[in-house]
Amino acid sequence: MRIVIVEDEPNTRDGLCKIINKYTNHCVVGTAKNGSEGITIAKQMCPDLIISDIRMPLMDGLSMIQKLRDEKLSFEAVLLTGYSEFDYAKKAINLAVIDYLLKPVNFDEFISCLEKIEKKLPEFRSDVIHSESKETEEALLATNNETVIKVIEFIKDNFDKNIGLSDAAKIANITPEYLSKLFAKEMNMSFVVFLRNFRISKAKQMLKKGCKVFDAAKQVSFQDVKYFNKVFKSVCFVSPSEYRKQFLKSRGNYE
Repeated sequence: MRIVIVEDEPNTRDGLCKIINKYTNHCVVGTAKNGSEGITIAKQMCPDLIISDIRMPLMDGLSMIQKLRDEKLSFEAVLLTGYSEFDYAKKAINLAVIDYLLKPVNFDEFISCLEKIEKKLPEFRSDVIHSESKETEEALLATNNETVIKVIEFIKDNFDKNIGLSDAAKIANITPEYLSKLFAKEMNMSFVVFLRNFRISKAKQMLKKGCKVFDAAKQVSFQDVKYFNKVFKSVCFVSPSEYRKQFLKSRGNYE
């Protein structure tokens, strides 16, 4: 799942990010410290799940969810609260909030909540490039457009090469401008973001198998390792070396 976390407390926000990145196959695609920022990020990233605190400055979590629902954005929602009485329960039910988590968040309850939501969701439209094993297959399920399907197949076969929008447009026999608009409409993300995230997903698979960061970067067409580190961290909120270290440690074979 693609997850956005909206929480004004840095320790809680960072802690949830670390749990998701270390113990799940989901990806935090954005964070915000209030509802106003959350709306902007949610519109940009089209997450499957928004995890939000209720009480925040500028705009509270319920108001944010209401505005996003009014704009027909599709997502699941989980609310964080420090109040056991749940004063906002009735309104939250009307907004189709799927669960509450009482702060401080319990690790087991949080993982269980994510598992429940994952089972509830149908074929993830926006999760296609973060799946650990079936990126292309699920991407193809997200669209019936033959041109976009052809482009996704092109990415699948050439992500390790220096390709871009113009190369894909040539394969599809359309202009780059038209492909850019069509791809964004069908996939809810730009061609550039899809290609970037697809490469990062492939790199994650390599790192889990023990591949060195330098080698993983080269194999997904990043010639500059420093830039690869920057892009990887922007997508996964953890550096590739730390991601590799955490996974191999969990397997008991970290070098």
